[in-house]
Amino acid sequence: MTTRPDVLVVDDDPSQCLEIAEHLHRRGFNVVEANDAARALHISEQMERVLNEQRAQRLELQRLSENQMQFGRDLRTLRDGLELMIKTEIGGLFAHLETRLEHRIDEALRERS
Repeated sequence: MTTRPDVLVVDDDPSQCLEIAEHLHRRGFNVVEANDAARALHISEQMERVLNEQRAQRLELQRLSENQMQFGRDLRTLRDGLELMIKTEIGGLFAHLETRLEHRIDEALRERS
């Protein structure tokens, strides 16, 4: 989605202001009109607030995106650590069972002899 640029047209002659605004609108601009300095200042302050809010929202989205990427990396690290811990635990369990089995085999062989 492309956004059309905003333009503030200021002229104390309402017909001149309207003519310029219509021309710019046909060229694809979002046009806001003001016929005096006080109104132009008020509109420009509102536009500045909107722009600042949009900048803040973009920064927040960027921060959230970066946090999401870090969260994904943290989850992968946690998964890898758990996987290693499980493999180590299972390996130790099998080693313990193997040792017990060897002792039983040795005992059975001694009893037969």
